[in-house]
Amino acid sequence: MNSMHMYANVDQDSFFPKSFDCNETQEFESFCMYFKILQAESILKNYLHLALENLRDSEEYKLLDLSDALEVRVALRVCKRRMISLGELLESKNE
Repeated sequence: MNSMHMYANVDQDSFFPKSFDCNETQEFESFCMYFKILQAESILKNYLHLALENLRDSEEYKLLDLSDALEVRVALRVCKRRMISLGELLESKNE
């Protein structure tokens, strides 16, 4: 999929589900990063779903809220970092 642009004017990110050639080190690393990002989004979506559907009294929300508070904060941080532009990221590293 990474070489798709050579054969057609198609963005590799327009395909879903994404595909990776995990026999290649760089593609495997890309897969791992993509998986982590999707996991972070999933955690946040679940947390928001429970909160917005007034399920704050549910056992699932209580468990998520108490035992996985760190997991939710980390997931939020991952998603926020994904939204930062490369320029902003480089500036923050220089500070």
